[in-house]
Parts: sequence; C-alpha cells; structure tokens
Amino acid sequence: MACESQRDKNRRKADYRAYMLEVARTRAKAVGRECSITLDDIVVPTHCPLLGIPLRLSGDRGHRPSLDRKDNAIDYVKGNVFVISQRANSLKGGLSVEQLAMFAHNLLAYIGKP
Repeated sequence: MACESQRDKNRRKADYRAYMLEVARTRAKAVGRECSITLDDIVVPTHCPLLGIPLRLSGDRGHRPSLDRKDNAIDYVKGNVFVISQRANSLKGGLSVEQLAMFAHNLLAYIGKP
C-alpha cells in the first residue's frame, strides 16, 4: 500500500464524509457497481454501532469511521450504507449476513461461549 500523501490527509480531515463518499464512488465505479448515495446518506455516529468503540479520525486506525454496505450484495444506495469503525469493517469483510451468523456461531462453539 502506498503512503498517503499530505494532500490526501488534508482532504480527508477537511470533510471526512465527503472523503468516504468519494472513496465509495471510486470503488463502485472500478467494479461496475452503482453508487447513488449523497452526503445526507452518510451519518457518522460517535461510536461504532457494531463494536461500541469511539470513532475518531486520529490515533488507532481501527477507530476511524468507515462507510460500509449493510448488505454486500446490494450497491451503495440509500438505506444500504452505514458508518462503522474500520476495525468492524475489516472483521465484517465481504461476508453475507448468513456467513456472519455462521462465523459467530462456529467461533463461539470453537472457543467456548462466554
């Protein structure tokens, strides 16, 4: 992965929602997917709704806000995007809801339920 330029860092810090939207549009275009969301569709909470960790732009990258599709089979469209932490997005990956449920079930079975 190439180092992030200072220009990119400044742009990201200026308006993180606009940065996430630009990244989503670029990613969607590269793979031939739709991206019809607007800035109004990107709501950044104070904490990750999946992990409960605070979202922040500095420090641990895992705490940075990350735009994600709720259902990976559906494009970047209104109602299918939400902001979570980069850590949660990495964990969720491209798995379907069914695959995530199977993963959680099997993980708990393998390591033992808390």
